Order: sequence, then structure tokens, then C-alpha cells
Amino acid sequence: LKFAYGNLFSNGVKHLLVRRMVPSGVYIDVFSYRNKHFISLLSHKESVMNYVNDTVADVNGDKAFDLLVQWYPGAGCCLRNIYEVYIYLPESNSFTSAYQFINPTFYPSEKIIRGIGYGQPGEAALYKYKWNGLHIDTVEYIYHNTEDTIHHSYYRTIRRIEEDNVKRKVLKSLPAEYRGITDFDWFVE
Repeated sequence: LKFAYGNLFSNGVKHLLVRRMVPSGVYIDVFSYRNKHFISLLSHKESVMNYVNDTVADVNGDKAFDLLVQWYPGAGCCLRNIYEVYIYLPESNSFTSAYQFINPTFYPSEKIIRGIGYGQPGEAALYKYKWNGLHIDTVEYIYHNTEDTIHHSYYRTIRRIEEDNVKRKVLKSLPAEYRGITDFDWFVE
């Protein structure tokens, strides 16, 4: 049993974060403390086998801290760090339902999420999303140009390449903004 208490998400409201690890799972609960009572705001359950970590950080650039739960699926071939992100809403002292990201790196000052999609090295795409309030807009995907074995160029698209009639722009080099993302080496291997 681990817990944290204080101004975890907001300066104006005290919260209690409780994490329980039992054989049936990892339980993460967030409570608000007001008028000498604890009020349940959020409950998350994760498999003990898949749970990696949880943390509090501002991921969308609104200056309020959010809850991130990291887990790793037990099956699959490729890099797959999954984050369940609950955005804290200070005006209502509540959380959104979970947003799910694979292999993300958050840039709250830019309101941007950059990451690597699911797939083998050389096949997985880089992605860039932008927070638009509580909505997430797709900015772009970057793919290896597998037809170019000499110059190692890339494709930039605004939709997944697997979809029909996707317009591709050829890039001679990879945009530098992606080089700092977590697990970048998976993309370039």
C-alpha cells in the first residue's frame, strides 16, 4: 500500500492518491478532500503482470497535473509502452476518462505528443499529435520510405499509411524534433 496526500493535481484542492498491489491487480484511486470528507474521483485497475508505473505530471500544457498509468501488454512482438492518461479538470475537480497512447513522449509546453507506433523497427511510424482543448488532433505520421534503399528517405502523411488514398510527402531527412523522443532507437534500427 502506497499513498500520497496534498496538492497533487491542483494548488487549490487537496487530493489523496492510493495505490494497492494485490494478487488480483494494481488498484489506483484518487480522492478529493473537502469539508472533512474524502470523495472518490477516479479508480483505475491494472493487471499486476502488466503494470509498470504511475506518475503525476502535466501532459497537455494546462498547468494542472494529470495522472499517468504506464503498463506493458503481455503479448506482442514489438515495443509497446502503453500510457493511460487521465486529464485533471481543475474547474470541476474531476478527471476525464482515460486517453491511451503507445510509446509516447509528452511535450506539455508545446501541447504536443510525439511517439512511435506499433510495429517492427523500420515499419513502425513516428506520430505527432496536438492537444486542442480536450481533443487530440493528428498532426502527422512519419514512415520509412522502404522503396528508397539508397538515400533512406521518409514519408510524411496526415493519415495512417494503411488507409486508402493517403497522400505522401517525401522527406530527405528525419525532422529533428523526433530525435529526442523516448525509445527513438526503435525507429532507426
